[in-house]
Amino acid sequence: MAIGPIVQGSTRPIWNFVLVQDDNTPFVLTGATFTGVLYTRPDARAITMTGVFAITSATGGTFTYSPVAGDVAEPGEWEIEMAITIGAAPVYVRDHVTIQERYAP
Repeated sequence: MAIGPIVQGSTRPIWNFVLVQDDNTPFVLTGATFTGVLYTRPDARAITMTGVFAITSATGGTFTYSPVAGDVAEPGEWEIEMAITIGAAPVYVRDHVTIQERYAP
């Protein structure tokens, strides 16, 4: 489920995620905390995501991420790696975002 394309520097739209387990049931997010890193493709340079993660349905496995301009400041192909921690062990998930160059008006 790729995000975008997003225009460079855009803080909207909010990115939506749905996590399901192998048996297609929702991954329950009750008590979860989130961190994220954006990695450039193909050289894997990292940018820590500094926007806001929010659970929209803990039992439905859905959450959002509201990016800040610094998250999407550089055009290109990016991998999103998020750590979702419930208790002691994080679960890592990945997605993809394309950030397109913003043209001057």
